[in-house]
Amino acid sequence: MEVDFRKSATNELQRVMLVYQGEILLSVLGLRPTTGPRPKLGWRDILAFIRLRVFARRQAAQLFKRYLEQTPAEVGPLLARAHFGLGLLARSRGRKSDAKGHFDKAHDLYTHVGYDKAAAGVRAAQDAD
Repeated sequence: MEVDFRKSATNELQRVMLVYQGEILLSVLGLRPTTGPRPKLGWRDILAFIRLRVFARRQAAQLFKRYLEQTPAEVGPLLARAHFGLGLLARSRGRKSDAKGHFDKAHDLYTHVGYDKAAAGVRAAQDAD
């Protein structure tokens, strides 16, 4: 049996992009801090930002859930990032028990792979309630 590594690598990259796109939408919503200077926006940029923001919560949740459904991985930092994103979204909607479940899962996944700083960041976000 021959494995086509190009195809499997492309599929993995597509799954990774789901998490990245979800995190960008979290930044648009103001749920995730951004790095770098604030951009200077023109009126077209502001209109695009407003349109993005209207549906950002739902789209981000769909992206993170799609990643979790499609990935064969059971552990790893991308799983943790997806759960952390879902936790931030749930908290922003007032769903504290859902948020706690996602934050706990993200913390456990980060701890499992030795990402102690990221795990501490999850706890800090969880304690911000």
